[in-house]
Amino acid sequence: MPRIKKPASSAARFWPRILPGLFLGFLILLSPAIVHAKSGNLIPEGSDFEVGWDGWSVDPLILLPNWKTYVPPSIDGTTAAHGRYSLKLVNGSGDDVFRVSSQGIRISHTGGPITLSLYAKTDTPGCTVRFTLNNGFRAICSGSATLRGHWRRFHVTATPTRWYYPSNAGIRDVFYVQIIVPSTKPWRTIWLDAIQLEHGRLTAYHNPASVDLAFTTNKHIKVYYPNQIPDIILH
Repeated sequence: MPRIKKPASSAARFWPRILPGLFLGFLILLSPAIVHAKSGNLIPEGSDFEVGWDGWSVDPLILLPNWKTYVPPSIDGTTAAHGRYSLKLVNGSGDDVFRVSSQGIRISHTGGPITLSLYAKTDTPGCTVRFTLNNGFRAICSGSATLRGHWRRFHVTATPTRWYYPSNAGIRDVFYVQIIVPSTKPWRTIWLDAIQLEHGRLTAYHNPASVDLAFTTNKHIKVYYPNQIPDIILH
């Protein structure tokens, strides 16, 4: 079994999975880091969910009244639009709503069009999701998708009239991809995959990472400290 030792200088990294009823339903939200986008797909990490949802936060928006039936999001290896895995969201209560948000992405905007795209499917044809590119809490461009029982690609291309707002002057180059699941009801299960943000018009999906590597644990919350050696299995 291969063993990977983290450098002593590296900080411990962990991502809490939201547990039903944790502290009577209080939800802890961690803000993803800000990264610099390169050319091509501007989402630098986790856009195809092949090694989990690193680079994203998946937040239930109606947890307090629904925590008894809450089903945590998961990575599904039985269906995918790209690669082998996709993000699976389940409506355990019948009223659940999820917000899927990227980490902050620094974009050198050119003033021309920008395109946001994703693949999605559902077992409840006719439900919809809404996807946006935000600067702070304001949408730069937005689109919606009516889902079917098979994978389909959806996109929106827009030339923003303004790329940032005066109230966001300190973060004018930082943008977030956000997906609201669902934007209409009812729904049971929705899968997302292969999310792409790019300058210009729609092109074929491209994962900007040459190699994706991550490891998981069966513990709900696991902290790996500096100098601690985790055991992993590479597939």
